[in-house]
Amino acid sequence: MRVHAFRASLVTIVTLIAATIAQVIAGLIIVETVFQIPGIGSVVYEAIRTKDHNVIVGVLVMAVFFVIMINFAADIFCGIIDPRFRED
Repeated sequence: MRVHAFRASLVTIVTLIAATIAQVIAGLIIVETVFQIPGIGSVVYEAIRTKDHNVIVGVLVMAVFFVIMINFAADIFCGIIDPRFRED
């Protein structure tokens, strides 16, 4: 019973972790600005303040690519955990 219940609930946990990573990436700008921590969020904030469109687009493309890769990995992992998610 534990094995079957654990495998079924693990799919939800993996999906939740993937969604949480996307929220963490979005929250970097606010946290790094408030606490004045140097990092990607600070770079984006300065780029928005100085209207540097190239930096904004570059960082957003990088963040979107990272979120897509995390969600893709979560989908692959869910397919490994539960065979019902696989398509033939």
